[in-house]
Amino acid sequence: MKSNHNPPIDLLIITALLLTLFPSCETAEQDTIARAQACLDAADRTRASACKNIVIGLETPDAYIIRCSADFLEAGMTASKMALAISNRDSTTTSNDPLLGMMGAFAFSSTEAAENAISDCNKSNNQSFILFASMAKMATTIGSFGTVLTTISSGATPTQQEMESALENLLNNPDTATLESIGATATLVNEQYCKDGTNPDANSKVCSNITEALNSSNSNSDIGQALLTALRTR
Repeated sequence: MKSNHNPPIDLLIITALLLTLFPSCETAEQDTIARAQACLDAADRTRASACKNIVIGLETPDAYIIRCSADFLEAGMTASKMALAISNRDSTTTSNDPLLGMMGAFAFSSTEAAENAISDCNKSNNQSFILFASMAKMATTIGSFGTVLTTISSGATPTQQEMESALENLLNNPDTATLESIGATATLVNEQYCKDGTNPDANSKVCSNITEALNSSNSNSDIGQALLTALRTR
């Protein structure tokens, strides 16, 4: 049963992509979901799309949880990569916001893959997945202005320095469509995650940066600009 209470973000990062098995199945749809889940439990990134294909034709939130999980698995998300994200977030060795390094660990190798993930995760109705997919989309968008996506395509994880360089390139050469995309994604995170009064992470760095950006303007472009500027400093 889904809870409306969101656990702390550290716990989310470690567990959100490691889904538990669904309850015993009585309907054909539940059986299909369970088979897809079992496929994911045993899959690596090369088999993720095959697991996703099991739920073709199903449009329930559970089916989209499968798709969302498969998107992240196919992108190379692992327990060690999630642990690195926590380490990057807590870093004190950079003059930029360490959240930027955390976002880099969630970046995908292409903006198209990130768009697919946020589409699937939004339809899962799961706030934790929506948060991760939103971070992935923003990180991938920022990363596309530097060498980040090339690094990911090679199988490596982008460094804080690569993310910082990409951020500077974007801030120095901003375009309205990119800023609007980041602003719209920030608004989504606020509505689905940060705005929840029961969320213990409402005052976290993730949410505080987003809240401050939203308070600065009603324009998605301005919100995107404000959030990117906040990521430039600690």
